[in-house]
Amino acid sequence: MALRRLFFCGLCLLGTGAAAEASADPVRALTFIEVRTDAVDRCRTLLNQASRGPGSQHALVLEELARPERFVLLEDSPPTEGSAESGTRLEDLLDTLLTAPPDRRTHREFGEPVTPGSDTGASSLYVIAHLDMAPPERSKGEAALARLASAARHGSGNLRFDIWQQADRSNHFNLIAVWTSRAKFDEFTAGAAAREFRKSVASLLGSPYDERLYRRAK
Repeated sequence: MALRRLFFCGLCLLGTGAAAEASADPVRALTFIEVRTDAVDRCRTLLNQASRGPGSQHALVLEELARPERFVLLEDSPPTEGSAESGTRLEDLLDTLLTAPPDRRTHREFGEPVTPGSDTGASSLYVIAHLDMAPPERSKGEAALARLASAARHGSGNLRFDIWQQADRSNHFNLIAVWTSRAKFDEFTAGAAAREFRKSVASLLGSPYDERLYRRAK
């Protein structure tokens, strides 16, 4: 039980400033964690143990396919009140396993509200893409995001497609997608809707398009 309280208090304290700005909306959060390459198994075990605690029903532990030492904690809602002990941090849970401090980003849901889906299973492909839209052109990028979301949600093999807008940087967006397989994701990426989206936002981005593939950390 103590391990679980450590985990969720760490999440709360890491995101205090950004979460305050998003208090009017449901909290959506991504926490990026990078550990030593020889500590992947230990980190996976600790995060999965903690994520099964009280208040964690919407917390997922993801592991990057290309670099397994990179993890993401995906929260569709904030930890349950009272599930943490004051003064404890996520850094204390992982301690010397970390190669950098955890980076927690809180968000508002952008566009049409989406109810978090049920457990999609260990074989599903998770895709997280980060976009930094140049402020003067953001409205064009937001329209392109809405079109992409509609196309993806009707795509074969898509289980989830959310757009999250960062609470403290409103021109930063994260796309959260889940596909039944890599083949279905590749099929959509090669299709007209995805190619048109990339073309539409190419000149609007303030940094390179960052898209990473994950699986459930088991």
